[in-house]
Amino acid sequence: MQLNSCFLAILFTMIPVNTAPDSGPLTGSNTTYPVEPCPDTPNCHIEEVAIPENPALIFDRLVECLHQTGAESVTPEPDELFVSAVYKIPLLGFRDDVTVRVVPAGNGESVLFIRSASRVGHSDLGVNQRRVKRILRKLKTL
Repeated sequence: MQLNSCFLAILFTMIPVNTAPDSGPLTGSNTTYPVEPCPDTPNCHIEEVAIPENPALIFDRLVECLHQTGAESVTPEPDELFVSAVYKIPLLGFRDDVTVRVVPAGNGESVLFIRSASRVGHSDLGVNQRRVKRILRKLKTL
C-alpha cells in the first residue's frame, strides 16, 4: 500500500494535463477575476458563471452546496459574498482550496467566480476542473 501511494504521488505531480494556466476571464473581457489568479501550473481551475438570481440567495445556496459536495471546512464571509473551502483528496490526503465570490451584476442577477487549486504538486490530473463542474452542477439542483 505504501509503494502504491508513493507511485500515485509521483504520478500526481509529474503528469501535466493542461499546459496553459487557467487564470483569465472566460467571457473574453479585459477584467480580472475577483479571486486569486491561478499560478502557471495546471493544478488550478477558475470559472465565471452568470446566474440570473439575487446574489444573497446564490451565496446561501453556495455555502450549502460546498458542504454537500464534501468540503472538509467552509468559511463564509456573507458581507463580502465570499466563501472559502478546503477539500481533502481521500487517497493521498492532499488538501485543495476552493474560493468563490458572488458579484452582483445588476437587475438582481449575479456572476459567480469559482477557483479550485491544489496546494502541492504541478498537475492535478483534472481534479480541480472536475470539482468546479461538480459544485456548479450541485448548485443548480439546490
